[in-house]
Amino acid sequence: MKEVVINNCYGGFSLSAEAIVEIAKAQGKQVFFYEHQNPFTPDKFCKITPPFISNSYYSLLVDLGDIANELPNDFSLWFNDRDIPRDDPDLIKVVKNLKAKANGSCANLKIIKIPNDVKWEIEEYDGMELVAESHRTWE
Repeated sequence: MKEVVINNCYGGFSLSAEAIVEIAKAQGKQVFFYEHQNPFTPDKFCKITPPFISNSYYSLLVDLGDIANELPNDFSLWFNDRDIPRDDPDLIKVVKNLKAKANGSCANLKIIKIPNDVKWEIEEYDGMELVAESHRTWE
């Protein structure tokens, strides 16, 4: 059986900073987190280190120092948890190990099992997800 991570509540799929650090480490990468230094000066960002309370942060694969005036326009320098395939072995391992600590803001991650030979896709409604067998559709 194949394992797939889904979000099991309304809100949307996201990973905690701790989970992001663990997945990046498994991929041989290091992640640096930044948030707005002040909501009234949105062009300044300060580095933050997990664990932190902020739900609004940026995950980067480059160290911009303690204070940055801007974030890179090159998105290959960003770590986006939504780009991780849901059947990625590192993702599965981190969700199993961290359990609820892997949940990002408004997420409740769950690992489900599906047959290996099924062509699948994730469907969602308001962030609540399920795995569906892929089929043909026309509009």
